[in-house]
This record gives sequence, structure tokens and C-alpha cells, in this order.
Amino acid sequence: MINSDDIDIRKAQPEDAAELAAIHKITWLATYPNKEYGISKDDIADDSVLHLVAKVGGKIVGHSKTENKNYGPNELKSIYVLPEYHGKGVAIILAEHSLRWLGDLKDVSVRVAKYNLKAISFYKKLGFKIASKVGLGQESAAATLPNGKNIPEILMIRPKRIRAT
Repeated sequence: MINSDDIDIRKAQPEDAAELAAIHKITWLATYPNKEYGISKDDIADDSVLHLVAKVGGKIVGHSKTENKNYGPNELKSIYVLPEYHGKGVAIILAEHSLRWLGDLKDVSVRVAKYNLKAISFYKKLGFKIASKVGLGQESAAATLPNGKNIPEILMIRPKRIRAT
């Protein structure tokens, strides 16, 4: 047993990201394989998620996360670009790489804050369409803030482009 005085608890910092990702992977692989349920290490390996970073002049200015799902549409989880790099092509390059990795055999979904008209327009240019009108049950909360308010989001879908045979 480790003495509690020897354990330092602090808020995670950006420089902790690589170690946190490694811990996540190691613990998933150590915890979830299960012979009784037929779940192997290969079944839970995190090859279904792609994290990309965009660098300009050696500085990371944006990143994206994309998930290739076994069920339902694939998902473009996020694209974030520093504000001073908006409109400079960084987001489109991240999106193109992400969508190319996902392929065209399945629909791709993305959730967008319903008031983020800039992002909605961006995704429409990539072939995404609003999945339904707000108020018909397709609106959800992207996050609940500490003050209890929600960031409302809408679902957008880019239809598959190649029909499976």
C-alpha cells in the first residue's frame, strides 16, 4: 500500500496528455478483455479512433478526433482550431484527412452547437445536412456548464457516398 502522504493529487495539465492517453490504453487493455464474454484485446484496441494535430511552424494550432463506429454512423467528434488560424485552411485540411480515414461507405455524423452558425456553414460545405429541425427531439446538450446551463447542439449528417453492394 502506498502511504497517502506520498500521493500528490492535482488538476491535469496539457503536458500530461501523453501519459494520460497511455494510462487509458493500458488500463482498458488490462481491464476489459474477458474470455467468458468473448472479448479479446483486439476487440477493445482503440484503433477505431483517430486523433490528428495540425502544426504550423512547429506550433500545434488545431486538432481533430474522429471515430469509426461498428454501429450507426461514423462520427467526426471534434475539430478545434485556434481562433487566430480560423479561415486559413487548417480546419478543412483536418476535416478532409478525417473524412478520408472514415471512408464513404457509411454516414458520418457531427454535433454542433446550434448557435455556431460558422461551424454549421463549414460542415454544410463538406456535405453535411442538419439531420432534423430543432424541437423534434434531435437537439441535445453538448455540455452542462458548472452554472447548470447547457450548450445546445444539433446533429448533422453527411450521407454515405458509396452504396454497399
